[in-house]
Amino acid sequence: MTDAQTLYRAGVTAIREQKNLVEGRRLLTESLRLDPENDMAWVWLSRTVADPMKQGQCLDRALRLNPNNRHALTLREQLAARSNGAPPSPPLSAPASIAAMLPRSRPGAGKNMEAYLTQAQKLLDAGDVEGAIEQWVRVLREQPDHELALGSAVRQLSRLKYFDDAKELVWRALDAGTTHPSIYLTAIDLLRREGKHSEADDLRRRLAVLPAADDALVSDIVDYFLKSGQVQDAQEILTQAIATHPKSQKLLIRLGDLYTEFEDEHAARGYYEQAARLGLKSSEGRLADTKLGQFKPTLSDRERGSTLLALREAVGIGVFFLLLGWQDAGLDLLHLGTPRWAGVGLGLLGGYLLVTATSSPQQQPLARWLGGQAPANPDVSALPVLPLAVRLLFGVGGLALLALAFYLVFATAIGLLTNPTPPAFYIPSINEIFD
Repeated sequence: MTDAQTLYRAGVTAIREQKNLVEGRRLLTESLRLDPENDMAWVWLSRTVADPMKQGQCLDRALRLNPNNRHALTLREQLAARSNGAPPSPPLSAPASIAAMLPRSRPGAGKNMEAYLTQAQKLLDAGDVEGAIEQWVRVLREQPDHELALGSAVRQLSRLKYFDDAKELVWRALDAGTTHPSIYLTAIDLLRREGKHSEADDLRRRLAVLPAADDALVSDIVDYFLKSGQVQDAQEILTQAIATHPKSQKLLIRLGDLYTEFEDEHAARGYYEQAARLGLKSSEGRLADTKLGQFKPTLSDRERGSTLLALREAVGIGVFFLLLGWQDAGLDLLHLGTPRWAGVGLGLLGGYLLVTATSSPQQQPLARWLGGQAPANPDVSALPVLPLAVRLLFGVGGLALLALAFYLVFATAIGLLTNPTPPAFYIPSINEIFD
């Protein structure tokens, strides 16, 4: 079993010679678990953390064990100078994470964030990276998901190999409910480096439905899942993203393309139609219209459920009976008479009943009022269809009304057909012949 001193020496070697701060921190932590009274181990541990408060706590622990430790005293003075006179950290044991050291926001403290950012840039330009990180952390105390401060701090912490601290800052922003896509992307990159692909995929799913996630970002996430063979995930992500961005023609077309690959033309057509209805002036709208033209003509649920379309067909039948009545009246509309006009009206009503029974049995709300049920296959249509008994009743009634209408508008012609009258010839008198 490795003793505390061996772990301590290995930790110092990792920091001083190998420049491996992560491994040095691990070895020193193991050493201090075995021998928490080693003041120099606390001093070296302070060099492996980036947060000033955490550094101060490590140095305070070393000074409490050995008040004359000149290394701890020197580092404590440097830390106090860099903190611009900030009070030293209380002598507590080191916390488990950088997130635990970040205090709650104080009223009015946000006014200093710009000053912290300016000071951070000055320190960074002067080569004091840890001092700059301290300023960015101060900003993050007030606003955990400040994009500039978080991005800068994570970048520099990663360069210094303080990966744990960088990760904790990012996760604190996520726990605070950030909606910035850049922070999600940073977290995904950190998880990817650690090989935690499942957790990274979960963050990608959350990122895709953020209101701030644009079409290009959502498409990139969908591409990732498609390339990973997670086709169903890609489909669900697009569906959820469209719920967040219902007016995104690009996403609607993308989902339509996905259903086209699945050979689900009905679903694909629906999404192309949604994209086209949002406007044909954009390039995406014109593309959606072009894709719709590649399908065989079929009725949409909107057309199936339209009463106006059914009436339009019935009007055509009514016009046909009007033309018959006009011919029967000697091509004179003024002499149509009441019976013929009644026949035109009955033709219109009968035509509507016949059209409803045959080609438009899903009119809304008529089909719903009369107890219609949706088809068993929801991919065909989601609208209720008139019961068969109602359709038969409408069909028989419509045919009867059309027969009566035909009799009324064509009565004269029918009478001539059933009781023909010989034509009367004009016979001139003898005087007219020889005059």
